[in-house]
Amino acid sequence: MEEKAKLNLLEKYNLTDGEEKALVIDAVSAINRGENKFKVLHGLAFALTALRMNQELSDGAKDLLNYLNKPDINAELEKMDVVFVAE
Repeated sequence: MEEKAKLNLLEKYNLTDGEEKALVIDAVSAINRGENKFKVLHGLAFALTALRMNQELSDGAKDLLNYLNKPDINAELEKMDVVFVAE
């Protein structure tokens, strides 16, 4: 059986801020527990947007939020055959 590629959101978006990192870790944990990845990632976008109201987001978090808010994100996520990780 071929191992799926891993997508580490913390590394890809260079997330080191405690709150941003915690949101991503929680989202990845939910996906890996079997939660619907579309709902979880949309929830992550909502949480990052809410966080942005209280503090300046890091550049990486801004990039992640922009990515999650793309109009065609569901189609792109559907095509992704990866395991989400946050280490």
